[in-house]
Amino acid sequence: MSLAAFIGGCGDGSSNNGTGECAPAAFDIAGTFNERYTCRSVESGDCAGVDVSTQVIIAQSTNGVDYTFENIADVSMGSGQLCGNEFIWTSTGEGFTEMGVWTFSDADNVSIASMYTESNGEKGECVGVATTGADPGPPPALPCNAP
Repeated sequence: MSLAAFIGGCGDGSSNNGTGECAPAAFDIAGTFNERYTCRSVESGDCAGVDVSTQVIIAQSTNGVDYTFENIADVSMGSGQLCGNEFIWTSTGEGFTEMGVWTFSDADNVSIASMYTESNGEKGECVGVATTGADPGPPPALPCNAP
């Protein structure tokens, strides 16, 4: 799945059963996740963070589908909806906005893809992994130019 594929809806369509509606949540994802990610500028291809570690704290709303979260490293706040095994989210931090999808293989392990826009208009993309365990391992490769 390309990063652009999920921007208009629920990831690759598996989370909405092809109907455009949110499939029932596969599980509760509330908790603390240890995340590792890499980002790059779409325009220049320059690295914007390689193998960055952070914690993301996710809280579930009362309806069981909507969630809010806080990313500790970049002090961003966001919200999203869990459709099937895909958490589709948006967030805002100091000088950027971001949208993405967390695809859960189970309630504790995640692959991540996102796109961000900085306040100066520069766009970028990120890939990562997260787990409720101690260390999710390195993020997927995202080739980029060293700054």
